[in-house]
Amino acid sequence: MPGAGDYYLGAVLNQVHDDSNNFNNSAYVPLTVLESVDDLAITVDDGVPAVAPGALTTYVITVLNLGGLGITDAVVHVPLPAGVLGATWTCDAGEGTCSPSGSGAIFDVVSLPAGAYPLEYQMTCGVDPGAAGAVTLTATVTMPVGIDDVNPTNNSASDTNMIGGIVFFDGFESGDFGEWSLAVP
Repeated sequence: MPGAGDYYLGAVLNQVHDDSNNFNNSAYVPLTVLESVDDLAITVDDGVPAVAPGALTTYVITVLNLGGLGITDAVVHVPLPAGVLGATWTCDAGEGTCSPSGSGAIFDVVSLPAGAYPLEYQMTCGVDPGAAGAVTLTATVTMPVGIDDVNPTNNSASDTNMIGGIVFFDGFESGDFGEWSLAVP
């Protein structure tokens, strides 16, 4: 396929019989070929601002193909962060391909057709009972070798949770998690 630019698409009619008007036996139509845009994106969220030590939390990791062409052999990588003892995960491939399940960190070679439903991972992590502070899970998606992503800023996403018991986590708190106290008086 030619690169981006302006071209003409033509057709010529060859006749076996005599034609009194040879000027109407061909047609050309202007055609503009646009350059393909390749863009993968990833998000991660477990829907909670904090987790208790020793608890389980489930992250939803969504991988999207925002570009115009299908992508094969992209890599999804989600390492286990400090404060997490282990994980199990599943993947709903939608119209693409991914490994159906696994344990531990995710390192998966995937394919995503253009405009397809996203891949969706469900990753359940066990928080270390002795963990304190915060745990940050980071997910990345990388294009195959030789393909540039037009927006690499959306190829990585993180979700940070404070670790500790939340005393009043019932929806009446302010929206500013920085004002919440994890300490029990």
